[in-house]
Amino acid sequence: MKELILPFFNFTILVGFLIYKGRKPVADFVRDRHHQIAQQTQQASQGRADADAKNQDAEAKLVGYDAERSALQAQLSVDAAAMKSRVLAEAQKLSARIVSDARLTVDAMTKELKAELKTELALTVVARAESLLKERLTQSDRIRMTEEFSAQMGASK
Repeated sequence: MKELILPFFNFTILVGFLIYKGRKPVADFVRDRHHQIAQQTQQASQGRADADAKNQDAEAKLVGYDAERSALQAQLSVDAAAMKSRVLAEAQKLSARIVSDARLTVDAMTKELKAELKTELALTVVARAESLLKERLTQSDRIRMTEEFSAQMGASK
């Protein structure tokens, strides 16, 4: 048993010495490590809170974007309907103006063609009359017409 007491005594002295000399460094290490872990935990909690806030902001923006998109689509539909009405009204006005211009052009062309037709008809009638006179007029008719013309000229002097 003596054999166990001396090593036990040495072991107790060694443990006491280690506790005496190592208590402060071990306590400092444990305290520093505790502070590091607490600080990292706090930073992680803060990071998670920041991430949650950003996530909520992003979700709120997405909801806002959906509402804004719906509002824009509704506005685009209203604008498109208004533009369609405006374009149709302008097209009807333009169509009426084109029809009116076409009628005026047709009327003018009709008058012009009538005048040309009358002129051409008159020229044709004169040419036909001339050819008939040349065919049917005899020498005696010519002499008689010359005498009548001379008499009329003499009477008018």
